[in-house]
Formats: sequence, structure tokens, C-alpha cells
Amino acid sequence: MVTSKAKRAAPSEPAMRERIVRESTRLFSERGFDGTTLQDIAAAVKVTKPAVLHHFPSKEHVLRAVLGEIVAHWEATLPRLLLAATAGESRFDTVLGAVYRFFAEDPERTRVVLRHALDRPKEARALLRDKVRLWVGAIATYIRQGSEKGLHPEDVAPDAYVLLVLELIIVAAASWDTMREALPEPGVEAPVL
Repeated sequence: MVTSKAKRAAPSEPAMRERIVRESTRLFSERGFDGTTLQDIAAAVKVTKPAVLHHFPSKEHVLRAVLGEIVAHWEATLPRLLLAATAGESRFDTVLGAVYRFFAEDPERTRVVLRHALDRPKEARALLRDKVRLWVGAIATYIRQGSEKGLHPEDVAPDAYVLLVLELIIVAAASWDTMREALPEPGVEAPVL
């Protein structure tokens, strides 16, 4: 029998969903989607598998929630950054710096993005087409406008440039902890943009 005190201590629906997403992000980062079971997620959250399924009908839905949080961040943040950049309050490197900081502050989130692209390319292509393409296009438009004003080189292919920089940011943020071992100076921190 559950006492009223135990009911009060139970996390709210949104809090439980957030815990499931957070732990799933960590597990998908470490093991990939296919290497993580619903039972692994339940154990990490310290609930039962049916409790996870109460919040998400399947592991696929958990993955969508993990990726959805990343997409939602950029759908909320990027328009503000681009508006500031086009109004002259900011520069292109500020926009890219914000992208870098977002991925660098949570390497697990970044590894999920990279693993998703490598392990599930069909689904990743759909996400890129439906969501990320808009961001790349918006930033590329900013570069085109900057080129017309002489702020950016004219010979840069804006769409390809933005995509290449985005790939570099994601790979660098996802692999920094490992790749920094190649540096002559041990213990170097990730660069701040």
C-alpha cells in the first residue's frame, strides 16, 4: 500500500520524463540506441520498465524525446541569435560560438547526435531534412548577406560552409575528451568560442 507520504515524494510526470530523457541521453551516448535496452533505461532512472513505458510507449519514443530536446533548443535559440546578427548586434562567429558552446557543454548530448547520424542514417537524414536544413539555410542566408556587405568572402559557398562548420563543431565536441590526448600539453581544456 502506498502511503500519502510516499505519493508526495514521487516525482511529477514532467520530472520523471526529464529523468528518463537525461539518463537515456547518457546511455545512448555511451552505448548507442541499439546497445541500450528499455531495462537499462529503467535501471538508470531507478524505476521499473513498465514505469518507463508509462511515460514513453517505446524506446523509439525515448530517442525522439532526446533528439527533440536538442531540436527544441535550436528552434527557440537560433532565431534570436540570427536576428541579433543581422541587426548588427552580433557577428557570425557569435552564432557559431553559441552552437559550439551548446554542444561542448554536454558531450553526451553531442555524442547522441553523432551516433544517430552514424548508426541510424535514414532517420538522421529525415531529421536533418525536416529540422536542421532550416537552420543551415538561415545561417547561410546571413553569410550571403554578409558577403554582399563585404563582411564575408564572396567565394564561400554558404550552405556547404555552414554544414562543414557544424560537422566540425559536433565531432570536436563529441570527441574532445579522447582527442585532446594527442596534444603535447596534457590537461588542455576545450577551446572557448
